[in-house]
Amino acid sequence: MSTYENFAKANPDFDEMWDSGTLQEFMRGNPGHNAISAYHSLTADSKLKAATEKAAKDAEAAFTRNQRAKRVSDVLPQGPSAPGVFTNGDDALKDSKKFGGTTAVLAQRLADRRRNQAGM
Repeated sequence: MSTYENFAKANPDFDEMWDSGTLQEFMRGNPGHNAISAYHSLTADSKLKAATEKAAKDAEAAFTRNQRAKRVSDVLPQGPSAPGVFTNGDDALKDSKKFGGTTAVLAQRLADRRRNQAGM
C-alpha cells in the first residue's frame, strides 16, 4: 500500500477533500505542501477545536463528579480527641488512688499477667 492509501484509511475525510479538489487548490496556492501536509494544514484548526471541546467536556464532568463526591461525603462527628480509658470493669483502674496509685496498679497487673503466663 502506498503512503497516501494508509493515510486515507487513518483519516477518512482525506479522500473527500481530495475528490472535492480542496487539497489540490491548497497545494497550488502553497507550493511547498504535498497532499498530506495540505490536509494537516486545512484540518488543524478543526481538530484542535474538537480536542479542546472534548478536554473541556471531560474536565467539566470530572469537576462535577468531584463536587458530588464532596457533597455526599460525611464528616466524622466531633468527639473526644483522646481515646478513653478501657477499664474492663476493673475497680483498681477506675479508682487507682485506693490501690496505691496508677503506677502501683499497673505494676500489680503486670506481675499478675506474668504469673498467669508462667502457670503459677
